[in-house]
Amino acid sequence: MTDRINDPARLAAIARTGLLDVPPIELLDSLTRLAAKTLKVPMALVTLVTDSSQFLASGLGVPPEMAESRQTPLSHSFCKYVVADDRPISVADVREVERFRDNPAIQTVGVVAYAGVPLHMPDGNVIGAFCVVDQRPREWTAEENELLNDFAIIASRVIESRLPPESAIQAPGRFAYILDLIPGGLYVCDRKSSLLYCNRRAREMWGNRPSLGTPEASVYQQRKLFDTRGEALAVHDMPVQQVLNAGLGGERELFLGSGPEQLTIMFNTAIVKDPYGAVTGAVCVMHDTTALRRAARLRDDLLALVSHELRTPLTVINGMANFLTHSPETIPAETRGSAVADIVSSGRRMERMVENMLLLSRLEHEAADPEPILVRMAIEEALDRHRYDFPGSHVEVLSVERSLVVLGVPAWVHLILVNLLRNAEQYGDGKLPHILQAGAHDGHVDISLCNSGDRQTDEEYSGWFEPFYRGAATALTVSGAGLGLTVASRLAESQGGKLHATSWDSGQGTMFTLRLPALTGTR
Repeated sequence: MTDRINDPARLAAIARTGLLDVPPIELLDSLTRLAAKTLKVPMALVTLVTDSSQFLASGLGVPPEMAESRQTPLSHSFCKYVVADDRPISVADVREVERFRDNPAIQTVGVVAYAGVPLHMPDGNVIGAFCVVDQRPREWTAEENELLNDFAIIASRVIESRLPPESAIQAPGRFAYILDLIPGGLYVCDRKSSLLYCNRRAREMWGNRPSLGTPEASVYQQRKLFDTRGEALAVHDMPVQQVLNAGLGGERELFLGSGPEQLTIMFNTAIVKDPYGAVTGAVCVMHDTTALRRAARLRDDLLALVSHELRTPLTVINGMANFLTHSPETIPAETRGSAVADIVSSGRRMERMVENMLLLSRLEHEAADPEPILVRMAIEEALDRHRYDFPGSHVEVLSVERSLVVLGVPAWVHLILVNLLRNAEQYGDGKLPHILQAGAHDGHVDISLCNSGDRQTDEEYSGWFEPFYRGAATALTVSGAGLGLTVASRLAESQGGKLHATSWDSGQGTMFTLRLPALTGTR
């Protein structure tokens, strides 16, 4: 066992991760939380096994002293056997196995049932394990072991994503590598506005990799820059060129690119001078404010809703209440029941509007904090809510891949799915069951909901996501503010995703597709 544990190449692989010297990684903590919830265990860990100790890159449910120190002696480690064997290990009761029964963690931590899977790096070295622990005897099922293997693969990919590329490790200077890690785009030009340096994020925003010496205006040939009026920038108006002409730095909001992929960018540009005060060039930092603008737009839409849409249900509630209080003994029971139903329906409509406004507040003041979401569980929770709201609804789940995991905000994903199901119930013709399915495609996950209904044109589909949109065929027959799909679409965008509608069943129905980023490693 000691040969692999003490292998210098394996220990070097652990050191390259950098995890031994940094605070806990939120994405790994999210994975252990999801694993504990999915497998119903009190403890889930991501461990790095060195030659002298076991380090907890993430540890959910461990004793406080272990959580604080983030490590245990190697003698307390079960994951060392996973590393030594380089294979998964699952034990129903470690107290009954000679190899494990003397481990001190049985007494100090309460380990009884254990299951762990190796964490492999691209060079093949096993650095530790993704493991779960139960404090009672437990037979691990084949499905649970497969899920644990999926979590280990995802954790390995998360750790791999933190490794610097080999070119950066071998480069004589690390400064460029550090600038590639910052979230904003950054580029530097000489006094003729020719490119001297650009970081990785800038290249991603531009959609190309310009050569050094390229004029700034040529950098923006593929994805053009537009001012707030929508007019393309002239050469003298480019961010760096403008401050070089003025001799003074500044801040500007501009639009990069066009169409659905257009970005809103805040440009902060500063003059660079030599020790003698002569201008030698300029540095420009680009901040992507697209999500903030979307949140502001959603706020404006919802504020308009307050004045435009709340009046109708309020009028109904006040009118029916006044009607019921005027000589109630003379009002037939059937009429009273109808009036009460109108009050309840209007109240629920107002409640949904208030929920949307509260959501706006969160979007305005809180940036999206994505975490891993098990797609199958998200769909089941949305279906539970839908069946409560619409007891007679028939939703058929055709195919949902078992281990699909997306990055998103759980409450937002739940609201999107509930809105889509409610929309299908209200606007579908009910001739066929609603059909749900999900699958992974090229770094993202698509969750689709199909329902039968009237034929729609492409123009009508695009309008569905605009605030207050009501189709001519349903505006007079179905109540609503025309905001549910708008909110769902904006929520998807705020999580780096997209919601769109297309024709289904040869034009006799509609398929809504929610696309969300897949967690690294999702198959």
